[in-house]
Amino acid sequence: MTPPVLQVSVLGGATFAYDGREIGLRNRKARAMLAYIAMSPAAEEPRERLAGLLWSEFGEQNARTTLRQAVHELREAMQAAGCDALLASRMAVGLRPSAFRVDVNELLTAVAAREAPELLLRETRLAETLLAGFDDLDPAFHGWLTARRQTLHDRLIRGLEDGYRDMALARGRRRRLAEAAVLLDPTHEEACRVVMRAAAEDGEIGAALRAYDGLYRLLGDDYDMEPSAVTQTLVAEIKL
Repeated sequence: MTPPVLQVSVLGGATFAYDGREIGLRNRKARAMLAYIAMSPAAEEPRERLAGLLWSEFGEQNARTTLRQAVHELREAMQAAGCDALLASRMAVGLRPSAFRVDVNELLTAVAAREAPELLLRETRLAETLLAGFDDLDPAFHGWLTARRQTLHDRLIRGLEDGYRDMALARGRRRRLAEAAVLLDPTHEEACRVVMRAAAEDGEIGAALRAYDGLYRLLGDDYDMEPSAVTQTLVAEIKL
């Protein structure tokens, strides 16, 4: 039987579950710290880095003391849930390898495999929901989070573009990938054209025109511009 792992969800906030039970953490900075560690490449961060990221406006001694308290709360909450994934030493805090999973990593893996998960087809501008509600924790954390959201957006867009440009894929699959790209970036004209063309080839002229109308309104309202000549030519062809 496969042992349970810590489930880390960072899209739309920060929640943690183990063996079907949510791990409750009242301390918002403790939750942000655990999410940050789970997303780091090594799944481990020096205490000095964590203190500077989440308590940048504190004095060094106060920051370290508050960090210790947050780590203590983390340890107690995870132990209460029967989860032994947390690793804490005098110098660093981390997670045991293979003892956790992060929803955003699974999303990126799916996109790299030319798949468009349902989450990408339900949410608009999904990358902007990364750790939603944690922007105000600390100026240093806010700066990191802003950059991390942009990086996530760029990686998802590149993966979706690679997918819908792959003509070896079935048309329906390419259309889903393009639809996901449009939801992630509603101004993405290339993806919108893929959606329009695929919908038209499927006989869904109304869907093709709605995709164009959505792009047209967005560009006009937000940027005072029209779709490119290439996109306008395509919609004219579809109407004929």
